[in-house]
Amino acid sequence: MDLAEMLFDLYAHSKQRAQQADLTLNILLNIFDPAREGEIPVLCVKTGLVGLCGAQLDEKYRYLFSAASGAKQSMTKSDLSGLVYSWVQIPHYLNEGAAFGGVNTEATVDSAFEYR
Repeated sequence: MDLAEMLFDLYAHSKQRAQQADLTLNILLNIFDPAREGEIPVLCVKTGLVGLCGAQLDEKYRYLFSAASGAKQSMTKSDLSGLVYSWVQIPHYLNEGAAFGGVNTEATVDSAFEYR
């Protein structure tokens, strides 16, 4: 199943499901594949959809941790780097990236593992 089909199914409850699926796909492509190379990493899709959903913040954090860490339920530097990179693409797209330190994630990841 491709992303467009998945989004179409996601909006099955809506009367405007085709339009909503198309708009969601368009914003995900604009954020995570602006050159339209045809690929968006799964973690980026999950991150983008979490950013758009109306869940409580603690639920979003739990889901993102789970999505980035996988079945092992522990976060490595590489896992966190992928998550932070995908997450900072959103403010970067909105031209607010500088307020969040740009797209360089190394310092953020290093500081998270500083006191292990």
